[in-house]
Amino acid sequence: MKVKLLHSYGKSDINEYEFDLPEMADDKIMVKTIMTGVCRSDVMAYAGHEDPMPLGRFGHEGVGIVTKVGANVMGVKEGDYVSTWSDPAYSDYYYAKQDEFVVVPEASHKYILQPVACAMNIFHKTQLFMNGMGYQNEPILLLGSGFMSIVIGQYCASNDVDLRVVGNSNKEIWNSMGFNLYSVDDVINNGYKHKVIIDLTSKAEMFDVITKQIAALEALICYAATPSKPVTTNFFDNCWNCHTLIMPSPRNLDFNAVMAWTRDLITAKILNADELWSKKYDRNDMTEVKQAFEDGKNRIKGYLRGYLSWK
Repeated sequence: MKVKLLHSYGKSDINEYEFDLPEMADDKIMVKTIMTGVCRSDVMAYAGHEDPMPLGRFGHEGVGIVTKVGANVMGVKEGDYVSTWSDPAYSDYYYAKQDEFVVVPEASHKYILQPVACAMNIFHKTQLFMNGMGYQNEPILLLGSGFMSIVIGQYCASNDVDLRVVGNSNKEIWNSMGFNLYSVDDVINNGYKHKVIIDLTSKAEMFDVITKQIAALEALICYAATPSKPVTTNFFDNCWNCHTLIMPSPRNLDFNAVMAWTRDLITAKILNADELWSKKYDRNDMTEVKQAFEDGKNRIKGYLRGYLSWK
């Protein structure tokens, strides 16, 4: 079976190829793509800031319809809509394993779950450690005010979690949720040492700021974003301050359960996923496909995330 595939070599290029889809294994489903989110990591690879993915490994934020079910796969049938975190989700058809998808009620952009679930996974892992350390009632300092931070903010606003946000983007959205935005200097000058910090800024220099200026002794620090440049911190100060460091990843073993939880939060309207997606792009128009990645790279004011649509 020949399918069309989008791919980038990291030169701000998007190319279309045709390749043979291999035989499907019994532990997989076949998905016909309906829409795919343009992930920040895809954009970084497109722009050449990360190594490009091999051909056949591009895209991982899919929503589609199941066209074939392997003999060993449970809980899904042909015709179901699924949200996946399998690759290559920029192809017309692709496979997903049993633990790489969840069934969703409809083929809607609000059920592009993978990036939203990444944020909920970060928060979930932080809360697990907070509970284990006896920090349940501690305020959380969230560094960053972009897409994933907004997801965490939506959940915290609905659950009366004491969240303090550092950032300078999407102020209107944060104000609508009842949060003020602060600068790093505000936090430093306040003098309060935080016991729980989630870092979503991607700023390499933030490692030293957290360790030396804003984290308390025995703080829980969640590093949840890839630094934009190499980090020189050797973690020596973290050791002497008894800091607990966690780095949640969508590759953790229970991520699919977090995907299902995220689906339920969206269905219950605890998370407003419609607000998270800035623009739809036509997959069948290569000019629009290119623009989707350019917009993801430039991230003009008001842009959060875009997605490609096959229909």
